[in-house]
Amino acid sequence: PKWFASSSEAGATIFSTVTVSDSVGFAVGRSNTFLRSEDRGVSWAPVAACEGCLRIDWRHVHFHGEQTGWCVGSFGHILHTADGGATWTRQTKDLNDNNFVLHGVAAISSTKAIAVGTGNRVFITEDAGSVWLPKSTGFGGMDLRSVFFVSETQGWVVGKSNGGSSLGAVLHTSDGGRSWNRQTYSPAVGMRKVAFSGPLRGIAVGEEGVILHTRNGGQSWRASNPKCTLGTLHDVLIDESSLHVFAVADNGVLCRSEDDVTWAPSKISVQTMYSLSEWGASSSLVGSTDEPCWQYGIIAAGEFGSFLNFRCHPMSPPPPSPPFPPPQPPSPPSPPPI
Repeated sequence: PKWFASSSEAGATIFSTVTVSDSVGFAVGRSNTFLRSEDRGVSWAPVAACEGCLRIDWRHVHFHGEQTGWCVGSFGHILHTADGGATWTRQTKDLNDNNFVLHGVAAISSTKAIAVGTGNRVFITEDAGSVWLPKSTGFGGMDLRSVFFVSETQGWVVGKSNGGSSLGAVLHTSDGGRSWNRQTYSPAVGMRKVAFSGPLRGIAVGEEGVILHTRNGGQSWRASNPKCTLGTLHDVLIDESSLHVFAVADNGVLCRSEDDVTWAPSKISVQTMYSLSEWGASSSLVGSTDEPCWQYGIIAAGEFGSFLNFRCHPMSPPPPSPPFPPPQPPSPPSPPPI
């Protein structure tokens, strides 16, 4: 398989991408970078989503369905759309704070979302963002980096303790974010991203190449070993159709696994990639019998506004079998004994 570069006028780092249909997606990043694609990531055009927000680094964008989405970033800024990204509204009147960053947001329904950030900050809205209420995880001194929900009640947050400890953290909620419990495995480094493919199977990635996996909803987490990379892993994607898992790391390294345990590294860019997303459940085994390949529809984005599309590249057919040898004439009969 090969990665192909997309065209974009953005020169700023992209921190997050999201796909909202088979062809439409958004990318956000440093210095108020906000882009839209309508051709499955082949090209990207700027969107005037937030006037006067040049100082804002947008850290994460997420949608529920094709119409409702939220975007979060530095200084506690939040944007909301209810029309598929045609227009965006600022929802930061009560949250504007120069001392923290919102790193992640989960759009859980058309009215409910949860945003997490530095300083152990968790905010919940249940009225499409008219009011954002602060909540506590009950674990002080943590920077929260990523949030992922599989239903309106079940969700996970990952981050890093900053109160004199370097331990990473995986937190779980079963009541929609009102209360949280710390799950059993505490890695020695900060965690950056978490993703689940259902209520049981999850992957969390972080600093120093740490990859954790669970098959029981986080009741137990196990570290993958040997490591795919020693750099920081910034995002993880579970491909729903093939069940393969991808993660991007420093210096353009991509890690891929088919069983969540063993990971193979490959170099896809000289730039660090910070985000992975895919155009729906688009992976499929395509091609002729002699030329099969996986078509994923995955896009990676990162430093200097770089975008890479992962497309199908047929594998070379196996060499033809050698022809059968021609039939040999029967051996003459042996002479009678003397």
